[in-house]
Amino acid sequence: MNVDFRARLEVSPSHRKDLSALPKVMSKRARQCATWVAGGVMAAVSLVATPGAAQAGPPAPNHGWTRYETINKSYYQNINNPGGPVASCTNAGSTCALAVTQSVSTTIATKLGYSQSGVAADLSFSLSRTVSAAATCNSPKLKSGQKYVAYRVGRQAMYQIKRTTADADGKQTVTTSGWLFSWEPYTGAHIDCYVVG
Repeated sequence: MNVDFRARLEVSPSHRKDLSALPKVMSKRARQCATWVAGGVMAAVSLVATPGAAQAGPPAPNHGWTRYETINKSYYQNINNPGGPVASCTNAGSTCALAVTQSVSTTIATKLGYSQSGVAADLSFSLSRTVSAAATCNSPKLKSGQKYVAYRVGRQAMYQIKRTTADADGKQTVTTSGWLFSWEPYTGAHIDCYVVG
């Protein structure tokens, strides 16, 4: 390091008078560098050699878990919407016409804490489906006390929900709901009209 520094200064003769001070300056800087390097090495060695520094922390606690399933599923087509007719009329001794405009949406039944979105996904039902397509139907001649009603049509699912829970020790408990029913409307103007009474 001293040789390289002197060689660069000797190219300029006007600076030769300053060469006598270089050994002390360079020696001081060299000692400082050596001290810094040595200090860094000792610190690094100290960190590596510290007992227990690389030990892993305690394992995460086990709080148990819960799993849901939709089981024993059956599907039925052309089922009228739940909740009553979407239109009706009466006209004893004559006919009447129905204009269906009331909208209906998918209905999902659930138990045991399972979310409606989870059940809908298991059934392949669209939880967000709403149908409001207009439709009409005309009654036959009605008798006294008779009513002409209209329903929207869709598909129905019958199923049960199974819940499996495990505690912190791994002990499992299985609970099964009773039978549940969900309904999803067909898209478009699908209605069922008939006389009651």
